[in-house]
Amino acid sequence: ANHELLIPVLKRLEQTASFEQNVIYAQAGLIKSYKEVDSCKLAIAYGQKVLSYTSIESFLLQQALLIVARCALRDGQLGLEKQTYAVLGEKGVGEAVAEALYYKAYFLRQSKKYEASNTVVSELAANHSGYKYWGAKSLLVMAKNFHSLKDDYQAFYIVNNIIASFKKFDDIIVECKLLLKKYEDEKSKLQNKKLSMVV
Repeated sequence: ANHELLIPVLKRLEQTASFEQNVIYAQAGLIKSYKEVDSCKLAIAYGQKVLSYTSIESFLLQQALLIVARCALRDGQLGLEKQTYAVLGEKGVGEAVAEALYYKAYFLRQSKKYEASNTVVSELAANHSGYKYWGAKSLLVMAKNFHSLKDDYQAFYIVNNIIASFKKFDDIIVECKLLLKKYEDEKSKLQNKKLSMVV
């Protein structure tokens, strides 16, 4: 769809529609169109309009939550991003919940709550294993958590397992290989330091 052409049509529908449901559909279309033309501020604004309705179809609710969360992430609006992903985790279904759980684990890691983050990753793995991309990303968070908890055996094991099991996700594999190199360099420096203290 040509979203540039669609925006004025949807805005006209939003302003002239007689039924609330048609207004909601127009606004939901505007959320998606503004995101597609890289206008995240307007996508978020329309997302918040749609989310303010008390009766909204679940697929429109989920679409609005996803776009608002992703746009907030892109725009660096951390508070809105966290809040929206939290709601998505409660009200979403399927892959959207897996994405929300990944970000919950990610935010807990950012707050240095490594064990709580690992618990969320385990929940994602147990209940949403069909969503391999989010599962792999979550395992990477878990590996980083174990490294921060000084359990390098687990960290190395998980990173190597991701590399072996999720070859089709190039972005994750590249990050894993960089992380592995970083961890190996750190381990080597630590061993050299220990050796120099012995000598």
